[in-house]
Amino acid sequence: MNSTQENAIRFNLESARDRAQHKADRMRLMLEELILLWEHGSIAPARSKEASVAKAKFEAAQKLLNELD
Repeated sequence: MNSTQENAIRFNLESARDRAQHKADRMRLMLEELILLWEHGSIAPARSKEASVAKAKFEAAQKLLNELD
């Protein structure tokens, strides 16, 4: 493999890494916003069954966010 091919591969890998990091950052921000909305009562399910599912999802989202930090 010549240096031009190696540089192209390196560039593609760096670009993919940058895109993945950008997507992860956007997802983290959206997750933080959803958690804030939940905590402030802006997101509230109408039925008790939905409430328990939403609470479980909220707790999972909080745990994931803590692991990402």
